[in-house]
Amino acid sequence: MTEGVHAAALKLARASLWRRREVWPLLEVYLDRDQLADIRAFLAGCDVQRGEIPKDDWYDDISRQRGKSWKWCTFAVVYAHCHPARYVKYAAQLGTSVRKIIVPTIGQLTEDMPPEFRPVPNDMDHTWRFPRQNGAAPSEIQAAGMNNGHETDLRGTKAHLFIKDECAFYSDFPKVEEVSRPQTLTTRGCSVYATTPPDSPGHPSSGVREGLKAIGRYVHRTIYNHPRMSAEEVEEFLAREARTRGLTLEQFKRTTYFRREFLCMHVVEATRAVVPEWTEPANPEEPDGTTWGDEHTRELERPLFYDAYDGLDIGFTRDPSAWIGGYWDWTNARLVIEAETPPLYRTRSDALADAILKQRRALWPCPGPRPSGEARKSPCGTYWLPWASVGDGSGNGAEKLVELQNEGLHFQHAEKPDLESRVNELRTLIAAGKLWVHPRCKSLRKQLSIGLWADRFARNDFERTEEGHLDHLAALVDLVHHVDRQRRPVPLDYGIDTHNTAHDGTRPMRYRPAEQLQQALGSVEWE
Repeated sequence: MTEGVHAAALKLARASLWRRREVWPLLEVYLDRDQLADIRAFLAGCDVQRGEIPKDDWYDDISRQRGKSWKWCTFAVVYAHCHPARYVKYAAQLGTSVRKIIVPTIGQLTEDMPPEFRPVPNDMDHTWRFPRQNGAAPSEIQAAGMNNGHETDLRGTKAHLFIKDECAFYSDFPKVEEVSRPQTLTTRGCSVYATTPPDSPGHPSSGVREGLKAIGRYVHRTIYNHPRMSAEEVEEFLAREARTRGLTLEQFKRTTYFRREFLCMHVVEATRAVVPEWTEPANPEEPDGTTWGDEHTRELERPLFYDAYDGLDIGFTRDPSAWIGGYWDWTNARLVIEAETPPLYRTRSDALADAILKQRRALWPCPGPRPSGEARKSPCGTYWLPWASVGDGSGNGAEKLVELQNEGLHFQHAEKPDLESRVNELRTLIAAGKLWVHPRCKSLRKQLSIGLWADRFARNDFERTEEGHLDHLAALVDLVHHVDRQRRPVPLDYGIDTHNTAHDGTRPMRYRPAEQLQQALGSVEWE
């Protein structure tokens, strides 16, 4: 009986607050300590009671089970209720997210409202229209899922506030941005990005995060110090999560899933990573220290004899073409990638050929010592030809390779076993410590670090990022498959120790001092 009276009294008190239309008392009733602190930081410098909203966007980098959807649904309802003619768009990840999370949450929030104040829901297009105030236009909240071809469902009218829930999991984040950004121009409104970290730091939302973090429009919340759960309850929750995966709690806490979802670390999800064996130097926020990639991204001195290789992935329409060049160090049994072109979008065959020629002349100039005894001069006589050049000839790529041949560049068609098996060849090479990538190859290093499978089970295509379709990585995958590890580039009359002593007892001339090679590659200009 006492509990029923208490609940009824609480309901009456909340109804009184809805009638008074006071923003902060309402928020204090429905939000926990941290949620309220986040909203205060979001609204810093604004008089929200008078309807002011920040002009700068906001980013929530937040763990699962911290109530981000509840927080922003609450603010959206309170803001739309307290002020007339306010328009809020709520972008969820999926349509099912709207039906299973947003609709019940807004229903729960408006349950305590007096009937005359409740918004009228429209289940067909997931809108909530609030009653008119003093003859002004009614406020409105509209929600939609953004994946599976629905990226434009919230297109159209103006918005004072555009909430992007789980935006790091939108399949086409740039399209959602293209739709949402113009809607806040005339209202001087803003966007809110509320999400756990994406499966890969390569997701385009990461750039937004870094920009907002730099200006202080950012909050970071992990599963720990939870205001609604004790430390013991958090550990028990995590233990249940571990058991569902057949892991101990200690094992679970070492997974990338735990680090992303509950510690909000921006790491590549191992279950979707194309090359989980490769990691770049650790994120400063992470306690991991140095990583495998630190050692294998430094400059190496070339051996006296080696086989030069280059690879080309041809892009069309959305994707760029990408070239990489390097050599197989037979003595040390390792593949060294020394140079790359930047992503080349919609490039004509003659311009692509020119870009590749500039790199080849810088890497393997002629006159100059031969990479190996069998190396041949290029037709123009300005560089030594690679031992093998591999190009992606699938689809329209075959036509492009013919056009490059007319420009004097001959690439053999890459053999095409299934993609996963070719990637596994690369992973084996990396796991054995036999791949080295020069620090100047920034695109390739990044793609090795952030590359994801489009489908973690099918594993027959790479996920696209704002930089393309992992084109430099695709070129490397094809190149690795065609490296001849059995061929000996060292002449038979030379000893194995070719780094130090030539056959006549003199110290051999190095191929090229590192600073000269850096200068040659640095002089390559891109149009």
